[in-house]
Formats: sequence, structure tokens, C-alpha cells
Amino acid sequence: MVKNLLVLLCCFLCGTCCCQINLKGKVRDASNGDPIFSANIIVKGSTTGVTTDFDGEFTLQVNSLPVTLVASFIGHTSEEVRVDDAKGLI
Repeated sequence: MVKNLLVLLCCFLCGTCCCQINLKGKVRDASNGDPIFSANIIVKGSTTGVTTDFDGEFTLQVNSLPVTLVASFIGHTSEEVRVDDAKGLI
């Protein structure tokens, strides 16, 4: 019984690790198009998030879609973007 439980647990853990979706994007200033360094990108309603790099780019792993991403930076208005399909963001 214990051996069967361990096999099922291993299959479940592998399934959850392999099913993550990588979302890639770039944050730019709406007024001039310049990339925004160090902006926060957070999955709304969670603690999952990243910070943009020097070119304003980010990569974020999520377990499933759709998600709403919240982009924020000091001195700028926060913006929410709903992502239904990972292909549109890469």
C-alpha cells in the first residue's frame, strides 16, 4: 500500500512540475515607449511575481491560464493585463 502511494505521489509531483507555462513580456512607458527597468509583475491574487530586467523584459511561470498580470512601478499607474493564451505574450 505504501509503495503504491509513493508512486502516485511521484506521478502527481512530476505532473505539476512539468505543466508550468512560461510567460514572457516587456514593460514599456506608454508615453515614449522606453523599457521600464525594475517594474513589478505580479499574478493578481497571489504572491507570484518577478521584476523586469534592464531591457524591461520578464519571464514568469504560471500553473495555468487564464491569469491577470499586474504591472506596477513607482511614478506610473499600475496596469492589469489578462492573459488567456501564452502564445500571444511571447
